[in-house]
Amino acid sequence: MNSNPMSRRDWIGLAATATFAGLTAGCNDSAQSPDQKKYSPFTGNQKAERPNIVLFVSDTLRADHLSCYGREPQTSPVIDSLAQEGVLFENCISGSTWTKPSISTMFTGVPARVHQAVASKGYINEIVDMQSYRVQVLREEFLTLAEALKQLGYSNAYFVGNGHGRPEFGYGRGFDHATFQPDYFVGTQISDTIDWIWNQASEPFFIVIHQIDPHGPYTPPEANFLDLHGVSMEEASKVMDPDEAAKIQLFLGMYGKPDTRAGMNNITKEANDYLKMLYDAEIYSVDMHLNRFINHLKRIGVFDHTVFAFTSDHGEGFREHNFYGHSASMAYQELVHVPLVMAGGGLPKGVRVPHSTSMIDLYPTLLELAGGTSPDYVTGSPMVSRSGDILVNENRLAYSDLDYRSEKIEQWDAGIYDGRYKVSSFKRQKKHWIFDRQTDPGELDNLSGSGKLDEDTERALIAKLNAEVERYDTLRQQFGEPAWMEAADGVQEELQALGYL
Repeated sequence: MNSNPMSRRDWIGLAATATFAGLTAGCNDSAQSPDQKKYSPFTGNQKAERPNIVLFVSDTLRADHLSCYGREPQTSPVIDSLAQEGVLFENCISGSTWTKPSISTMFTGVPARVHQAVASKGYINEIVDMQSYRVQVLREEFLTLAEALKQLGYSNAYFVGNGHGRPEFGYGRGFDHATFQPDYFVGTQISDTIDWIWNQASEPFFIVIHQIDPHGPYTPPEANFLDLHGVSMEEASKVMDPDEAAKIQLFLGMYGKPDTRAGMNNITKEANDYLKMLYDAEIYSVDMHLNRFINHLKRIGVFDHTVFAFTSDHGEGFREHNFYGHSASMAYQELVHVPLVMAGGGLPKGVRVPHSTSMIDLYPTLLELAGGTSPDYVTGSPMVSRSGDILVNENRLAYSDLDYRSEKIEQWDAGIYDGRYKVSSFKRQKKHWIFDRQTDPGELDNLSGSGKLDEDTERALIAKLNAEVERYDTLRQQFGEPAWMEAADGVQEELQALGYL
């Protein structure tokens, strides 16, 4: 295929491929003298009463593309091993279909309808003055996860590569150290994290790494693509004719733009499979670098008393429902089903939890494991007790907001999932979507109003959805109006590069 000019992200990927062997050879050569390598930075310290906590967020990672969730080829051998050493939640549902509301839920323990850190002036053609770009931020009324852990004596650090999670937007509150970089390559993030552990951290520590891949445009290092698929990107692309190859290149070069997605409606299965191969190779690349970080925690002797949580903010569509990317108007499974694997810190090993859970439960779970309690307004509940007992013994009702990136909550839709039925509102057409995932896992047959579903069951499901929306609308009233701030220079360009503007 003909290549577009290489982006900064492409160059970073190539540089990472060239240096990967060097990166994985040692703990952190830049931070340690040769004599230090055999010691922990905490040597001589008494083991902390509370576990360390690491929250690793891989952006735009749908659960079913990890091999521990059934994907072939083996895209995630390191995460698979992590799951074998800990607990894998098979049906964790995100609070949204895109980044900003999702990570806000992770940080506050409440859904988007409550935290209202969603909109940016500029979405949906609302902006007039491009020099005055405003975003909704996390308000101080919400105790962030980092703030709650700080109260328990944690030293905290935040490394983020997605502009939606910039520290100044409220996501840095409670952290002793916060680093944001556009195109923050995962290998660099991990090196910076290791530097912080060696030079600044004290136990117990809390680390959040929000890593940008496999978010589009999918640009995996060639070596990782070859290692995963056994064929080069050039050879794999030859299944497409030149016209399709051009469409793929245009889509990747202008990822997320509606006019580009429209040109993808009629591409062949082979072209669609090639896109997924690129996406899978990015997952594989993240997995390889994650291996270095986990091995470092083990090498310095802290992994066994560190709770390591791996998850994502949302998934990605590959035309399962006639769209590519994310931020869709329905809580389809490819968008809201995210991985959640937790290991270390005394958690049980080799456990798979089949019941439905919610990302709203992550905040109270991590606080529980740290020996703390959540604020009264947090509606989720721990999935694991501090003693290591699994607390999810039946399907939990999972709730997602569909906000259209708009500040006008009255126009939002919402969805729920109870382990069998997926129910979503669709106000624009004054109807609902109901899918029975036991008989229709692809979510292709809308049962609402079809006569295929018992009327009493349909009414009960819609009533359950409405009750959840009403509950969160009522809770929102406690916190008043959303807060806005002027965005820093460069935010628009960063979000445009990710396909959000």
